[in-house]
Amino acid sequence: MTSLIDLRNGHQITLHEEEPFILGRGNPDHLEILNPHVSRKQVRISLLEDGRCFIERLAPNPSLLNGKQLPLRKEIQIFNGDIINLIPKDLGFKVITSDTREEIVPDIGSHERDTQDSYATQEVHGSIENEGQSSSDESSLLGNASWSDE
Repeated sequence: MTSLIDLRNGHQITLHEEEPFILGRGNPDHLEILNPHVSRKQVRISLLEDGRCFIERLAPNPSLLNGKQLPLRKEIQIFNGDIINLIPKDLGFKVITSDTREEIVPDIGSHERDTQDSYATQEVHGSIENEGQSSSDESSLLGNASWSDE
């Protein structure tokens, strides 16, 4: 079983295989995400049949995985104990999974997975100035991030 623990109140959210879960302001009321700096659809979390779990940032507002900014529109594998923040240092969720595989390389970029979303593919390949950036470079952009109320 894979779930998210809301670090504000301990509420457990169970994830289901092949049913992506959206975290953001547009969620059911029991999550109480009211912060205007969080998009309605901030991140998507997908649990595969084989037990692997991925996160994708859907909105321009910064979201963090273990303190590093998630790249926009790229799926990153997440592991047991990882911490997701919808905004820097706030709105945290802890990943709880029975998948015992450990990450091989601790760099966030090593967990990328090709997405089937043609819009995401177009956006990733269409941005030439960011093409050479590594994930660690992206985390340094936190101070320059702008908020959107999508």
